[in-house]
Amino acid sequence: ADGKFLDAKSCEDDLQLNSNSTDEGGACQLWQLIPDSDGWSRLQLKYNKKYVDNEDCKGDLFLNPGSREQGGACQLWRLVPASDGWSRVQLKDDKQYLTAKDCDDISLDDEASGDAGDGQLWRLVPDSDGWSRLQVKCSLGSSPAADSAVPDTYEYNGQTYSWYDDGWNGAGWYIVG
Repeated sequence: ADGKFLDAKSCEDDLQLNSNSTDEGGACQLWQLIPDSDGWSRLQLKYNKKYVDNEDCKGDLFLNPGSREQGGACQLWRLVPASDGWSRVQLKDDKQYLTAKDCDDISLDDEASGDAGDGQLWRLVPDSDGWSRLQVKCSLGSSPAADSAVPDTYEYNGQTYSWYDDGWNGAGWYIVG
């Protein structure tokens, strides 16, 4: 089955998972990590340039142009490498992780393990012009057969991309070579 991606619902401020989005030419499903400081970044949406935000640092995720709550820590994220090119997306404020509960609802949660942990495993899949789609693993299925279908590299615009845990801008997909 096709994996689901983090999506700005109808290009508004609410977040959801969606297997494909054509709203605004797909720009409501394209993300970029914007480096901030000390290895933390903001997760920016291409469509409106807003950032994934933990509203008032209280657990409600949505898009916001900026935040000064907790010194901005409610909008700062980092990729924590897990395995096989997948990472957990951790929030600086409370160190919780972006989670697809039941592979459907977006929330924050402590680190999970086992099959439940697949709802916390994400990867950036390059799309165009430095933008990527953020894919959750759990919608791909948790059987070994499904995992073996996940490629180690991607081809896009004649370039080959591979996952690097220690890339120049942190963990992520980079052009090979």
